[in-house]
Amino acid sequence: MKKIIFILILLLLISCSSGSKEEENNAVCSEKNPTGTCETGKVCELGVCVFEDKSCSTERPNGECPTGKECNNGVCEDIIYECSAEHLTGICTNESKLCLNGVCVSKSCSVENPNGNCENDLICENGVCVDKPIDLGEFSSFNGKFAQIYHFESTTRVFGIDTLSKTETIMVTTAIQNNNTVNVSTKVCDIDINNVGSQVQITVPNKFITSLDIANYVYTLSLIDGKINIYYPNSKQARGIVFEDIENDPMPEDKNDPRIFDQDEDTKPGMTLVATGLINSEMYIVQRTTTSINGTITSKDTFDGNVVWSDEQKVLGAENPLLNQDMSISPHNEDSYFRSTRIDSSWDCEQVLENKDTLFNRQGRK
Repeated sequence: MKKIIFILILLLLISCSSGSKEEENNAVCSEKNPTGTCETGKVCELGVCVFEDKSCSTERPNGECPTGKECNNGVCEDIIYECSAEHLTGICTNESKLCLNGVCVSKSCSVENPNGNCENDLICENGVCVDKPIDLGEFSSFNGKFAQIYHFESTTRVFGIDTLSKTETIMVTTAIQNNNTVNVSTKVCDIDINNVGSQVQITVPNKFITSLDIANYVYTLSLIDGKINIYYPNSKQARGIVFEDIENDPMPEDKNDPRIFDQDEDTKPGMTLVATGLINSEMYIVQRTTTSINGTITSKDTFDGNVVWSDEQKVLGAENPLLNQDMSISPHNEDSYFRSTRIDSSWDCEQVLENKDTLFNRQGRK
């Protein structure tokens, strides 16, 4: 009898133990029950109910990401590969190098690496090491418009007589600064010639002036003895003639030279000047001028300096035969200069000519 009672108690204990395990398997997902049950659409992972979607998320910080990305604390990030033939834009362990087509190369400035490194305080600009921009102080920048006057002095021989000649060319210049160079485009507004003390004066007609092409120059900026220097060398301009090689082609000897054309469109060859005074006559010429400037910034709105120039001129003909002769011109470079004054962007030749006395008035200059 005692043996039968013992067996019944043992069976009861086994039955209770089995029921406890079944209850545990059906328990809610928790830290104590990391494989418990969750609501529909979720599964229990490490005691936390998460969506069955395996995508990387804050709830699944080690979830799945698209190819080429990995899950980092719930965010899909690009997998960073080391630079190699398989990974052409990977990373280089040496920070002074960059990955170029799968090879770690120097970060030095080059066409392939236009933002690379330069030595000696230079900067990389479009793959070339150039000087750092010069601090222009209160002048700030060359960007904008400037009124300019070029004052040329020379000895001009006419009819065998030497005459002091003063020519003033007034212009409007538009400037665009690029680091330590300045691209400028210049339009001529007026040319005034004064043959000092001569009974023959030369006038430049409006057609002559309006026919002149826009001239383009490049200023180079540099710091010399603490001053900002503005320089451009030997810019050549042709008037009334087309040269294949403006530097070396000879001036015409014949008025029928095919290179000559009616630039001012007045039906006369070349360019027309008008003589007045003792002789009144048109004269027809071609010119090749050479100009270079060397100046400094003189205030927050001005830059001035010296002009070195030459003028080759050939007379093609004239109404009065007395003027049908070449005039020799000997520049006085020591007395030739230029002045530049910043103007409003809306100004053009009309406003500059109206205000020329104020714009170009400098103490110490006539």
